[in-house]
This record gives sequence, structure tokens and C-alpha cells, in this order.
Amino acid sequence: LFHSKGLVKSSRDMLLSFCRECLSGEGNIIRHLSYIGLTVSYEQKLIDEYDFSVKNLAVDLRDGVRLGRLVELLSGDDAVSLSLQMRLPAVSRLQKLHNVRLALSSLSFHGVPDIDDVSPKHVVDGHQSKVLKLLWSTIAHFKLSTLINEDALEREIGNVHRSNKRRNKMRSLQVDFEINAARDSLSEEHIPNYKDQIAVLLLTWCQTICSSFGLPIKNFSTSFADGKALCYLIHYYHPGILPRHAIRPTSRDLPRAAGPHDNNCTERWGDSIFDESVTSDQVEDRILNERHNSSLANECMAELGGIPGMLPVFDTQIYPEEKSMIVCVAYLCSRLMESSQEILATLVIQDHYRRFRAKVLFEKQVKAAYMIWKVWQENKENYYQNQRKLYSDPVRKIEGFVSQYKVRLQVLKAQREIREAEDRAANLIQALYRGYTLRFDLEIESNAAIILQSAWRRYECIHYRL
Repeated sequence: LFHSKGLVKSSRDMLLSFCRECLSGEGNIIRHLSYIGLTVSYEQKLIDEYDFSVKNLAVDLRDGVRLGRLVELLSGDDAVSLSLQMRLPAVSRLQKLHNVRLALSSLSFHGVPDIDDVSPKHVVDGHQSKVLKLLWSTIAHFKLSTLINEDALEREIGNVHRSNKRRNKMRSLQVDFEINAARDSLSEEHIPNYKDQIAVLLLTWCQTICSSFGLPIKNFSTSFADGKALCYLIHYYHPGILPRHAIRPTSRDLPRAAGPHDNNCTERWGDSIFDESVTSDQVEDRILNERHNSSLANECMAELGGIPGMLPVFDTQIYPEEKSMIVCVAYLCSRLMESSQEILATLVIQDHYRRFRAKVLFEKQVKAAYMIWKVWQENKENYYQNQRKLYSDPVRKIEGFVSQYKVRLQVLKAQREIREAEDRAANLIQALYRGYTLRFDLEIESNAAIILQSAWRRYECIHYRL
């Protein structure tokens, strides 16, 4: 009993087997127990022996049993009413279609959207895109709404937007081009047409935060490929866990070739979109930086806790899957908003404690100042008398020295002033004499030059006539 390979499948059979081996003369023990009011009714069914672990999505969901159990867990069905209707063991195709049909009907009953085009045949045949769509719609309906409160997220977006405005006012009036580009990504045209309102709010939240760092966000795939977006989200709320200098530059920061290139294009980035001055080694280094940013974000999310490690290491050549990124951002947003409230509560407590400490310190300072003033008033006369006794003799000696040498000092001062006046007069006379000498020599030289020039011209004229 209670074992999948056991031959006994009910408590009745277990008691009968035990009696046959050990109590052969007792007869029907079940009847004896019924006389004292004990009813043996447990029976181990096939659903109790079923292994619900999922190891391969392409195969494990085809019989519909695991899918039905998933619906029960997400919808909170403790009575396992859906599992009791499953046909086990699901060997034939008809049994599998019946089980999947029950699971899909239950999902439609609970209001899971966008599964009308998913039929039981798609799940039984292992249609990859349809099965992934079914799982994503189920996760988005049951889990995202429990993780994210839309009203709280809208208020958080408004708070971040107002905080960014205050930061921008404190900065210089000259705004960088990247900041403008990031702000432009907040417009309606850059928001993809997501059917889930929570996904739209999450994207707006990411755009609002990353715009303060000059990083435009347009979707949950290419915009998150270099890992900087996740790092900026964590850094905005916990700069101590992930400082900004730990975020490395990526291929987005390399100069682009002339032409309309979008940082968030859906195609693979290649060397052709970069400027001719960019080498392949630089591109490879930036790709390694992107993988480092992705690993760093995963480590920080693991340190924060409460965020499942569902993302592999990615870069701009290996894009993250969009729906997986939405789920990861939802968990991250829920955790960061909780920590944001914790930080806010901590700041409030610290503010009140500082005010209390300042008030207590001010009262102590007032008491200390009053005590000092009181002691000073009581002892200032004694202090002045002691100071007079201490400095009276030195003061008298200094005054006697000054009065004794006062006349001599005045004479020395007058002599110094006379010498300074004589020096100034001598300097003036020397300057005048030098100026006169120079002007006289210059005049003599000018006259001599004029005489020589006139004699030379006269000589040339006579020589030319001859």
C-alpha cells in the first residue's frame, strides 16, 4: 500500500491479506470492524501513483494529466475534481484527447484568454507554438495578476516619473542626446501591442526607469539583449547591491555606420551596422561585456531572492525569449516594489530617529551652555583677578622697555625714511640722465646717417652722368 509497485491497492485488501497470513481463524475481519463502527474505505487509485514531474514539455503534457493537475494547482482546487475525471492510464489517443479537453475546458472556465485556437489535438500531437502559447496564457492569467498589482504598479510608475523630473531639474539644462532618445521611447508608438495589460505596464515601468539612464526600451527581447536594462532596474532600487560602475559598456555604445540603424531591431546585429573604425575584436569584447551584464543581473536577482532563475546567459547575438523575460521582469518588479516599500519605511524610521536625536542633542547642548554660563558668572571675577596677577609684571616690563627706547625708535624711523627718500631721488636722477644720454646719442647717429645718405646719392648721380 502507498507504493506504485505494490500489489495491494486498498486498505481492505491489506487487512484481508494480513488476516490470511496471520489470523486465519478470525474469519472476515472487515465485518468484525464494522460491528464496532470502523469502516475501511481507502483505495489507492491510478492518479495517486502518477508521476507529475515534468522533464520534457514536448512529451510530458500530451496525456493531459499533468496539464489538468497544473490547472488544479493554479485555480486552488483542493478537491482535485479535475483529476478524478481523467482517464488513466492514458494509453490511447482518445483517452489523451479526453483528458486534454477537460483541462482546456477548465482553463476557459477560469477565464484564461487567447486559447480558443488551441485544440486538444495540438497538445496531444506536441505542437510547439500552440503548447507554448497555452502555457504562456495560463501563466500570465494566474501568476502575473497575483505577482503584480496594477494600481500599485501605476502609482510606482508615477512616482518614478516624478522622481526623474526632479533629477532632471537638478541637472544642467543641456540634455544629452541619449537621454532624449530614451524619453522618446515612452511615447505610445514605441509600446508593442501586448494583449495583457500587465505586460504593457511592466514595459512602461522599465521605460520610465531606464530613461533616466539614457537607455531606450521598446520590447522585452532586443532591448534586454545586452543585459543593461535588468542591471539598471536593480541599480535604481539597490545601488549598493549593483553599483553603476559594475555595468560594462556594450555593443550599443559603439559608433554606428551612417544610415538609419535601430538599436532594437529584430534582426541579428552584425559588424555591418558599426562604423568602419570599429574592429571585430572590439565587437567581441562588447559581446563578452553583454554576457557579463547578463550574469551579473542573474547573480543580483538571486541575492535579492524570490525571483526564479529562469533566464540563461544571453547577448545581442542570442536574444532572450520575450515571454520568459516578461515573467522574469514581473517577479523582479514585485520584489523591487516590496523592497522599495521596505526602503521607504527604513527612511521614514531613520528620519524620525534623526529628528529625535537632534532634539535630544539640542536639549543637552542648551543644558551644557546654561551650566557653562552659570559657572562663568560665578567665577569670572576670580578669573580676571588671576589674569591681572599673572600678567601685570610682564606688561609693566614691556611698557618700561617701550618708553625707554621710544625716542631712539623714532630717530631710527626718521633716518630710514630719509634714506628711502634719497634712494628714490637718486633713482629718478639716474633715469633722467640715461634718457637724456640715449636721446642725444640717437640724434647724433641720425644726423650722421643723413649726411652719409646725401653724400652717397650725390656720388651716384655724378657717376651716372659720366
